[in-house]
Amino acid sequence: MHVLNRLTLLVVLLTALLFANPGVTAWGSPTLTGTSQSSSGHEDSTFGYKIKPPKGWVSIPLKVDEGWLIAKYLSKREYHFNEKGGWTYAHKPELMAIAFIHPNSDEEEAEEEGDQDDGVEVIHAFSDKYEDYKDYLKKTYREGGYTIAAEKEVENNEVKITALDIKVSKASITGPKRIRTWIYHLDGVDIAIQIEVLENHYDKLKKTVETTLKSFKEIPREGPLPSKQKSADGFITSSGSKAATLSLPERNKLLMEQCEAQHQKVIESLPEGWKHSVEKSCLVITNADLKDARKIAQQVTAILDWLEGNLDYFGPQHYVREPILRVCKTRDEQQAYNRGGGDGWGGTSLEFVTSIERHRDWFGGFDWLSGRVAAHWFQDRDRELYWAMPEWLQHGFEELFDNSKLKGSKLKFHKDDWDRDDLRQAVRDDRVRGPSNLMMMCREDLWDSDSSGRWTARDESASLVFFLIAGDGAKKKKYKQIIPDYITNLKLVLEERKAKAGGVNGDDEGSEAATDLDKEELHRKLREDLRNQEKELLQEVYNRTFADWTEKDWEKLDKAFLKSIS
Repeated sequence: MHVLNRLTLLVVLLTALLFANPGVTAWGSPTLTGTSQSSSGHEDSTFGYKIKPPKGWVSIPLKVDEGWLIAKYLSKREYHFNEKGGWTYAHKPELMAIAFIHPNSDEEEAEEEGDQDDGVEVIHAFSDKYEDYKDYLKKTYREGGYTIAAEKEVENNEVKITALDIKVSKASITGPKRIRTWIYHLDGVDIAIQIEVLENHYDKLKKTVETTLKSFKEIPREGPLPSKQKSADGFITSSGSKAATLSLPERNKLLMEQCEAQHQKVIESLPEGWKHSVEKSCLVITNADLKDARKIAQQVTAILDWLEGNLDYFGPQHYVREPILRVCKTRDEQQAYNRGGGDGWGGTSLEFVTSIERHRDWFGGFDWLSGRVAAHWFQDRDRELYWAMPEWLQHGFEELFDNSKLKGSKLKFHKDDWDRDDLRQAVRDDRVRGPSNLMMMCREDLWDSDSSGRWTARDESASLVFFLIAGDGAKKKKYKQIIPDYITNLKLVLEERKAKAGGVNGDDEGSEAATDLDKEELHRKLREDLRNQEKELLQEVYNRTFADWTEKDWEKLDKAFLKSIS
């Protein structure tokens, strides 16, 4: 069975460790059904409890395959904290319910740890698991440093409880906070109800918080508890047990069926007030005006259409799954949806989350979402090739789409004004590397420089890809062909290395080792190996792509590129 060659494995591991994206959904977890909201409160017959959230708090949807969070509510009212120096921060109180299923020793021994294989993709998961609520809080809470100020054992409604009083003050985002968490010890599962409010409003809200916590009651379950919970932390490779024997049309058909099943799963789990619409290139789900959500979907469609029409050489004929576009009504709901859950990374989720408010504020709105949609297309077309792309090219594509706008029915690219001004200053300071040097720099070279050098490299990468795809360079045949030729040669080199290794990366142990190491140790071990192997790959691709280039050709390209900046 074919797996990632060691280089691409190293690239994705280090990249993800450096730039983790919180909130990727869990894998292999059961859909949490049996929940309902009504005027009498929130009931969950899967885990066997009910609770009455504060009046007027709204239910926040959960990621479909979330493995730990089982409920989330957000206050409609905004509270404020005034910092010394004039800054004012806004915060909406929030309730989270998190389940910790008691381990079954027999099942734990029988269950194979590590990789999961769904037939098309193998999911390589780190060995992280949340042992209990304290471990969960330590690994997922990002609103500032906290201390557990008090802990005691109590009982309420015949349920034994561990009550925690937590203070968040150190480097707190949006101001100091108070967290009250009661951990209810039920048969086979502990359920933590966590309520977070601003510290300066805690006395006013204390009665509401305690009334909610005391409203928790155990109810009969409908069926057994979910058998397992999985950490949302790992990476995926397109090398499942079926993938090795499937033809491309068969693989595309299987992926299409899996995509349709996930879309249906999302539709069936929509809470009250949410609606869906099947658009040309994505599934839209929203609690806002469907007309507004569809306008955002038009940009998603335009990006995917542009990629299909202009980068047909990248993973040709591979099926790209239609993403799920979740459009929240407010920015607060969007942020609440993304909070909590695993601190994982990897390209496993089809879902992109945004809000109507984000698209109406002064800076435009779509920005980062465009880059993520493009990355989704690249990974579905050829994930291994995408992971092996050098940093200047991968980041350049991301910025190209982040700075795109839909005008009529066409996608238009433009440069970010701030980045352009910064790059012009770098030219004046003689800090710009030029294409001839930039194309030979690996990730470590780009990211290990000082802060100003790092941002200059990012800006220069974005400007170079724009120049070759949509700028002056695209008007000249020799320059316009650089990226297609580079990607084609990169794919050839990867395939040749794979064939040389006998169709195996040689390093199944690379993925196995990843599950046994904590992230810090893995990061340290990979850095030197990645740097050396990536440099070799870049040199080989560079030599093939520019085999007939002369020093004069490079001088002309550098000159034309610098001119496009100024």
